[in-house]
Amino acid sequence: MEFTVDTHQWQPGDPLPHLTEAHLLGETSLARSYAINDAYVAHELVLPADQYLGLGLLDHITEHGYTAPRLIEIVDNTLIMEHIHGPTLFQALVSGETSYADGAEIVDALHRALHDIPLPKNADQFVGKEHHHLLRGTDHERASNLAIIHLDLHPANIILAADGAYPINWECARIGPPDLDRASTALAIGVVASEVNELQQASREYLHQLHRLFGNGYLRYLDEANAHHKTHPDLTDEDRGHLDTAQLVVRDVASQQ
Repeated sequence: MEFTVDTHQWQPGDPLPHLTEAHLLGETSLARSYAINDAYVAHELVLPADQYLGLGLLDHITEHGYTAPRLIEIVDNTLIMEHIHGPTLFQALVSGETSYADGAEIVDALHRALHDIPLPKNADQFVGKEHHHLLRGTDHERASNLAIIHLDLHPANIILAADGAYPINWECARIGPPDLDRASTALAIGVVASEVNELQQASREYLHQLHRLFGNGYLRYLDEANAHHKTHPDLTDEDRGHLDTAQLVVRDVASQQ
C-alpha cells in the first residue's frame, strides 16, 4: 500500500495514513508499530482498544514523571504515540554496549519506579478479576499488594533514549502484584534462555543478574505469569511449550544463586 498523505507533515487529527511494511518498527502478538514520522508512531492493536485494560493508565504514569511514550490519541484500534528514538536494551546487550549487570539494573530500576507510582483513584477499574481480593483492606495494605504493572517489561521492549530508558508496548498494563511484573520479565528472558542458540548462555547470565536484584518473591508468581502470556492472541502450541520450558529455566537459574 502507498501512503495517502505526506507523513512527514502528519499531525494528530489528520486522517491516518496507510502504512507500508517499510515503516514497520516492530510487532508482537498484540500489536504492530509503524513510524509515521520523527514525532509520532502508529501502534496498531490486534484487538479493539477497549479490550486492553491498562491503556487508561498511560496518562497517569507519564503525569507522574515515568519515562513512557505519551499517548496522543486513539483512533479505532490504533494508538498514536510519541516516537521515542534510540536502540533497544536488547540491542545494547547483544552488541556489548551495555553489560548484563547494568542491563539488569536498568530493568530493576524501571520496575521500582513504575511500582512506586501512586495508584489512581479509580484503581479498581484496572485490576483483573483474579486480583480483586487484594483491593480489600486499608490503603496501606492495598499499596503494599498492588501497583501499576507493565507485564511485558523485557529488554526488547525498552528503548534507550538520550534522556533515559523508555518501556514501550503497554498493551498488557494493569494494576496487580509487583512481583507478578517481575515474574513476567523473568519468563520472557527464560524463553530465550531455553532455546539452543547463540544467546542461550548470555540469557541465563542475564537471568542470574535479574534474580540477584529481584530476590525470591517473584518466583511464586511464575505460574500466573505463564498463564497470562498463554492468553496472547495467535500463540501457537509450540509457543506455549516454550513458556513452560522457560519457567523451568528460570527456576533452575534461581536455584543456583
